[in-house]
Amino acid sequence: RVPAVGSILCCWRVRSARWPRCWTWQPALLHLIALTAEAGRRASKPVSVCGEAASDPLLAVVLTGLGVTSLSMAASSVAEVRSMLAERTFDECKAAAELALAASSPASGRAAVRGRW
Repeated sequence: RVPAVGSILCCWRVRSARWPRCWTWQPALLHLIALTAEAGRRASKPVSVCGEAASDPLLAVVLTGLGVTSLSMAASSVAEVRSMLAERTFDECKAAAELALAASSPASGRAAVRGRW
């Protein structure tokens, strides 16, 4: 278990209004998620993302490319996220993740991924 990651994401959610730099598209946070996903893969453990991050269709592509194994979101978001993921190969998801990780800011990462489609 990696409870620290959950704590970091919870912190982001609570403080995002005051800390606009602390956004789910933040490359440093995406790196942390990628490290967690890799550790999960090596340990044969699932890695999940829930809430608003998982319900963003474009970010769901990135999260999948980072190695996240499950996404949990409000029922109202499932169809749009499912559609976005169904239209992409895993290699496309990995390429999108690489773009987001290489970005200099959350906004530039999102724009780079959005520009692919």
